[in-house]
Amino acid sequence: MVYKNDVMVCDDNFAILHVIELILQSHDIEVRSCINSSTLITEITKECPKLLIIDLWMPKMSGDYIVRKLRNNPDFNDLIILCMSASLDGRDVATKSGADIFISKPFDMEDLINVVNNVMK
Repeated sequence: MVYKNDVMVCDDNFAILHVIELILQSHDIEVRSCINSSTLITEITKECPKLLIIDLWMPKMSGDYIVRKLRNNPDFNDLIILCMSASLDGRDVATKSGADIFISKPFDMEDLINVVNNVMK
């Protein structure tokens, strides 16, 4: 799969999703968003983002479940995955599921921008 140089964000909280989208766009980063975790893998296959930013705890399909599915599919080996969560065990869950990066919620937007900019280089 050929990855584009953009970001896909998936969070079931529209406010968080929208803020991340606006902040990244204000830094000239192309962003696609998905609020419905059950359609995310289809969207990733269609959009081919370089980076996925995903919330761990969502209804329908949890972020850690999606990350495990992606990591078990060789088509997504090069996809960089950043998980975010307010859960105390979020870092462990993200790491065990195969995420590359973890950010605790609430997070500083500048920290997120720095991580994304480093990934996009």
